[in-house]
Amino acid sequence: MVEAATTRLRPILMTSITTILAMTPLALGIGEGAESWAPMAVTVIFGLAAATILTLIVEPCIYVVMGKRIAKKVCDRRKASFQQPRHTRRGCFLSAFSCTLS
Repeated sequence: MVEAATTRLRPILMTSITTILAMTPLALGIGEGAESWAPMAVTVIFGLAAATILTLIVEPCIYVVMGKRIAKKVCDRRKASFQQPRHTRRGCFLSAFSCTLS
């Protein structure tokens, strides 16, 4: 997901910025009948800006942080399972993760 954000950054930003710029005259009430459409344009502008920021910045950061936390828990479980007697060891469904992330 982090790699997708870096490779798709330019197309996503270009699409978002052009849509926001195209809605700006409508949001400002420029033109005939624009007063009735201005609230919708403002909503679209701020919604698109918020969605772009969440998609490109917040979501990849959360993905990386959660991945590190899950990997750390798996490593802790593995260390604890080696210290327990054999008959009380439980398998972990995340055993494919390596303990390099900490």
